[in-house]
Amino acid sequence: MGQSQSRSRNCWPPHWPSTQRLALSTTEAATTQCSDHYHPQVHHTHLESVPYAWTDHSLLSITVHLQRNDRGPGNWKANPFLAKVPAFQRRLQEHIQEPFDVHQPTPDLTPSATPYRAQLLWDELKEEVALFAKHSQLDRTYWLRKAIKQLLSKRNRILRDYKNTAILLTLLPSLEALLHQVQGEYAQIEMLKAGKLWREKGERSSGVFKRLASTRDAQREIPALYNSQGTLTTTHEEKVEVIHQFYSDLYSPTPPDDAAIHQLLGIGSNRDNYLFFFWKEKTNYLQGKNVGWK
Repeated sequence: MGQSQSRSRNCWPPHWPSTQRLALSTTEAATTQCSDHYHPQVHHTHLESVPYAWTDHSLLSITVHLQRNDRGPGNWKANPFLAKVPAFQRRLQEHIQEPFDVHQPTPDLTPSATPYRAQLLWDELKEEVALFAKHSQLDRTYWLRKAIKQLLSKRNRILRDYKNTAILLTLLPSLEALLHQVQGEYAQIEMLKAGKLWREKGERSSGVFKRLASTRDAQREIPALYNSQGTLTTTHEEKVEVIHQFYSDLYSPTPPDDAAIHQLLGIGSNRDNYLFFFWKEKTNYLQGKNVGWK
């Protein structure tokens, strides 16, 4: 133990409150050790009560910032649990109704423009749904964090103010039941973000989870890129600039090539002349054959 403490440091402050799990016994919280290299990167420490179905101990958590500039937030995915919320369904229907009202079909719309217009409407609809789902998901997650923080604060205040076991058994059960319900919903969101749940097919294979985790980790990594001058980029800002420039050039319209246009027109003219002479020869042949029969 002494050798371990000599190589690591305690992440927690010298004095922190003890935790009381079942309102009948009080136990001192354990410590969390980390190396001297990572100790300056510890950003936040937290002690909270978790549902009894998970564990009979309180949860000690620390947040570490690794300060890596080549890692991004990764791909965003919508929370499938939102589809089961009636309020979200109602607000989403009201939100996407506006694009349909704006893009009503007009009588002078040509048939050739209809597929292109439908594709534009579909792309706009997907963007609106993704943006609305992202905002709703962020609002819901923020509310869950705030609710957990408030309920934990209220629970700690009750433990500080009341020392009588009978009073604690009266006040804590209802409060902890609500707290554990909110924590369960927040844990489901965190599990979904971590790739623990495979919602599409209900997959539980460890191999699928491993490939999913490796894919998500690879998507967060920004590899080394070459800029327009041919030099290798090193900083995160330079890599983002190269990516923006690449996709800007990719989706920017380019002027048509006049030489290619003339070549295509020439091919078309020669083909039309060939077809004209072919049908002329065939007509003459058929007419001559009919004369012979007579």
